[in-house]
Amino acid sequence: IGDLLSKEMRNGKYRDENFITYFFFCIRNMSIDETAIVEWLSQINGVEQDDYLHLITEMVNTETQHEAIVESRISSLIISLKEIRELNWEEAFRNVSKLEETLASDPAGVYSQTDENTRGRYRLVAEKLATHYRLRESTVAKKALELATTVHEDPLLTQANHVGTYLVGNGYSKLLDVLKHRPIRPLKPQNHTKNLRSILYMIGIFTISSILLLCVYTVAWTYFSQNPWMATVLLIALGILSVGVAVHLINTVFTRLIHPLPQLAMDFSQEIPDDYRTFVVMPVILGNVRSGRTYAERLEKFYLANKMSNLYFAILGDLGDADSKTLPEDEAILEAATVAVKQMNEKYPGEYVRFSLFLRERKWNEREKCWMCWERKRGKLEELNAMLVGEEPSFEVRFGSPEMFSSFRYVITLDADTDMIRETAAQLVGIMAHPLNHPVIDEKTSRITSGYAIVQSEICSRVTDSKASFFTRLFTGETGIDTYATLVSDVYQDTFDEGIFVGKGIYDFRVMHRLLYGMISKNTVLSHDLLESSLTRCAFASGIRMLDTTPPNVAAFAKRDHRWIRGDWQLIPWIFSPSRINLLSRWKMLDNLRRSLTPVASVVSILITAFFFPHLAWIWLPFVLFSDAWRFSVRMIGLLYQKLQNSSLRVASKILFEQISTMMAQTSFNLILLPFNAYISLDAVFRTMFRVFVSHRRLLEWQTSEASEKTQQNTLGSYIKLMLPSSLVPAGLFVATILFGKFPFAIFQFLLATIWLAAPVISYL
Repeated sequence: IGDLLSKEMRNGKYRDENFITYFFFCIRNMSIDETAIVEWLSQINGVEQDDYLHLITEMVNTETQHEAIVESRISSLIISLKEIRELNWEEAFRNVSKLEETLASDPAGVYSQTDENTRGRYRLVAEKLATHYRLRESTVAKKALELATTVHEDPLLTQANHVGTYLVGNGYSKLLDVLKHRPIRPLKPQNHTKNLRSILYMIGIFTISSILLLCVYTVAWTYFSQNPWMATVLLIALGILSVGVAVHLINTVFTRLIHPLPQLAMDFSQEIPDDYRTFVVMPVILGNVRSGRTYAERLEKFYLANKMSNLYFAILGDLGDADSKTLPEDEAILEAATVAVKQMNEKYPGEYVRFSLFLRERKWNEREKCWMCWERKRGKLEELNAMLVGEEPSFEVRFGSPEMFSSFRYVITLDADTDMIRETAAQLVGIMAHPLNHPVIDEKTSRITSGYAIVQSEICSRVTDSKASFFTRLFTGETGIDTYATLVSDVYQDTFDEGIFVGKGIYDFRVMHRLLYGMISKNTVLSHDLLESSLTRCAFASGIRMLDTTPPNVAAFAKRDHRWIRGDWQLIPWIFSPSRINLLSRWKMLDNLRRSLTPVASVVSILITAFFFPHLAWIWLPFVLFSDAWRFSVRMIGLLYQKLQNSSLRVASKILFEQISTMMAQTSFNLILLPFNAYISLDAVFRTMFRVFVSHRRLLEWQTSEASEKTQQNTLGSYIKLMLPSSLVPAGLFVATILFGKFPFAIFQFLLATIWLAAPVISYL
């Protein structure tokens, strides 16, 4: 070490400030006498000891000063980055941007009140047009401003004095005419464009489905010719599955090609104005004494998360179905709910009653042969709308301020198991309040030609706790087998400017009352959300979330799915009857029916190939497993694309492995439950068809998720009993494999039939 150090010193290191400072720093930390070291170093370098000691002291001081300067500079840089991060760039941009200054001169005074995303959307359009026509962005904004200050006689033009009408509204074509220096043309009805998009969308689905079936027929025509009847049934089943494949492909293409845009919205983050006062209501069934207190506590949670002076909250309470108009326990249930709401109002006092309680009494329903509250949730909301527009109330107002009902503008409706998280209400009201979102009704057709009557938020699953079942943990937050509760895609909003209403969102109650009151026949509709949005117009608000509950086990999921499938099939008369429902909405209803038949078509395909076409026993695989395989492929291709775009991107292998494991587990679970899901779907479809076209009874049969979960036994015996009818499918597959199975696919069929028989045990675990 001494020789190496001597060599370094002779090479000039004895004058290197960094080296000497660090060297003596280490020496001092080792508690070594510096005097001997300095004497030795001075001898090596031929320098007097005192002179070398003075030199070392100067070098250490110089290096210490340098380190202090560098540390100060680094500290200043970090502080600057923090200040830059905290800087309000939106405000800074408004102060220096000519484009912003021009748009802020909006004659309608709307632009300056919109939120950041909306202003950014306006500016983005101006930027793209400026780039395309080689103009300044401020010049494009001035042209839009000139149009907004011009008097227009075009009856189709909405909010003609708002600059945004010409940037993102239906006046966009007029702005293009100005930029192209041509005469301004009158607007054309937008329905033609939307209908054309709908037709192209469905043609794409039909084309892909036809190609898939043609491929199947080309591969198997020699076998099909031997048994044409069974071949026809197989092709019908595969046709249902091929439509599902086509929908996945078309939706993926559309969502990749069309960039999603935030909804236009006003900025109500500080306060909701008086003109947009909103009622947050929760339609519920008061089934016991404890339920009233539970619902009141949920309203309190909504209020604390969305604490604004112009938000008011209400419970719309019904009593459960009964054999008589009143039951002995009714009074205790209503009293408990009354006390709970009263305590809430005493806890949060104000000029008006913050928490309202509206109750309805039972009426005799001849079709249902019981005493029940009129039309369940749909009836509650329809009667609430009538009361708010000034009609005679059918509710008993236990708590409320009737004198202020006429001042409300919107209603936010939530299910009993839905959570409205922080600031969600203000964001939803802000979207509805934007002038370009105000619904415009065609007096002749009673259709909404622009704007929206409903805004639907995203629906996400709650984070599961440690006590949740394996089923809940596996499918929470995933589309998985839960094709109803999760909004899979916003392709309808991005492509057709229309979303799907799932019963949790905000709506304009005056428009809903005008367009829907008395429109739907009594005792005929169970799932009214999609139908109501089809008869009006709904927007999907991406980025605004509400939380919903995932069923705790397979049995609860099956019951809920059974209710929803019945509700979807009850809409068949609306699909094919003449009404103002557009082509796209009819397709949405029809696609729901197609999805409910997917498990049935899958099982039929497997059994028919096993019994009648054993040489083609594999042909169902790409159709039945496509959805899961497609999700996996999209995930891996997306990851590979990101890696190619940025080679330095690091992949979190643990997270990726967890995601892949989850996808594989979901695929396995879907396959295991396939016969059971087919049985549930088939039972729901046949029940509904009989009730709709034959008996006309029990069409409003419904049980809340909470009540359903309480009555459902979660034991191995209950699962065996529940899934017993579906055991015919694996039994049939065993027989077909023994009689007609072809090696090696027969081995897979045996394994498949075995896990199907084990489905009750696996579901219980």
